[in-house]
Amino acid sequence: MASAIENHDIVVEIGCGTGYSTLSLIENGHRVIAIEKNKDCIEKAKRLLQSRNVDKEKIVFLEGGYCRGGI
Repeated sequence: MASAIENHDIVVEIGCGTGYSTLSLIENGHRVIAIEKNKDCIEKAKRLLQSRNVDKEKIVFLEGGYCRGGI
């Protein structure tokens, strides 16, 4: 998957969990829009990225749930 997105500056990550995949994306040079429905996971991801001194300009977290209804 990494090779499929290597030419993209910004990546949308749906279901970032506790942030380990987010960290990997940022370390590979991407900016990330991370969407997660679990507020606790977002907080853990933020702490992980902060502990690794990730530039806050590289990440945007959005709390979101499942879509209800049809397309």
